[in-house]
Amino acid sequence: MDICDMADQTIEEHVQNALRRMNLNIKGDGRQHTHCADCGAPIPRERRLALPTVNTCVDCAEAMEFNARVVGVAGRDTGAWWW
Repeated sequence: MDICDMADQTIEEHVQNALRRMNLNIKGDGRQHTHCADCGAPIPRERRLALPTVNTCVDCAEAMEFNARVVGVAGRDTGAWWW
């Protein structure tokens, strides 16, 4: 499998996940999302009650926060040479 095939496969997976999320989530009427917008996993009722506008599960939210911290640190121009 070459890189183009892997890219096609990744795009297809994203499309299928998006279609699955569209079928699982209730949108446009102000009601809570019941499944994660990223992975499609069910969002626990307690989380939805605590954060009414939440649309991601705990694992995806933690991953986004971690990535934001890593990119935030790595994205700074510190003048250091990393290689």
